[in-house]
Amino acid sequence: QLMPHELTVITPLLASYLSHWWEQSEDAVYIRGGSINFPTKVSSSMVESVVKHSLKVIGSRFGSQQANWICKACADLVVLMPLASMALLDTTFIPIVGKLSVTKRYLANIELHLQRQRSTTEQEAKLIRDYAILARDVHALFPLVSAFIDAHKDMWQRGGIPEDLVTLFLHLSEILHCWCSSLIFRREFQICSATIDSRYSVMPSYAASAASASSPQSPMTPASARRGSMS
Repeated sequence: QLMPHELTVITPLLASYLSHWWEQSEDAVYIRGGSINFPTKVSSSMVESVVKHSLKVIGSRFGSQQANWICKACADLVVLMPLASMALLDTTFIPIVGKLSVTKRYLANIELHLQRQRSTTEQEAKLIRDYAILARDVHALFPLVSAFIDAHKDMWQRGGIPEDLVTLFLHLSEILHCWCSSLIFRREFQICSATIDSRYSVMPSYAASAASASSPQSPMTPASARRGSMS
């Protein structure tokens, strides 16, 4: 059972190792067709186990103020999303995204309440801190969700949309609606994006691992488009 500080060290190693050797595994060859002598015992179930446990640890720290490491950990896992099975939709992604959706509803109600009455500086400051944490969690998770959906969308289009996927999209739409309607949430998300981007210039290894999951202007917009608009 990995602890958070261990996860940030081991996850990039496992992600690099598993993604490389899975391509030469029995599962990969079966998908592509053909038969060879398999030089590795890496399997899809092994990849799924690593992703599932890592996301369990990451999800348990959502809402925690001292958990900025989750952005890096999620970025490291993006490369494994195409190798994970659709079982993660029900067992992992819906509970985690649902947790963020519940937090979003709670903060939106507080924000609406503060708008209707004369709020104190302390109340406003706490709301801003809570939205900053939510922005960080969304910033970390959405690239993973996007990669997972992109990896399986062809199968869903051919075989029909499962009910669990509809549930996931409903949770995502709630969060995106809050992003659009809340000035505080939108501002804190932009601050989070700028903070993450600043690491590219001082941490090349972070930039490399997060290249496919870099921060968007909106939670589902590619980072390359955002950096172009900022220049």
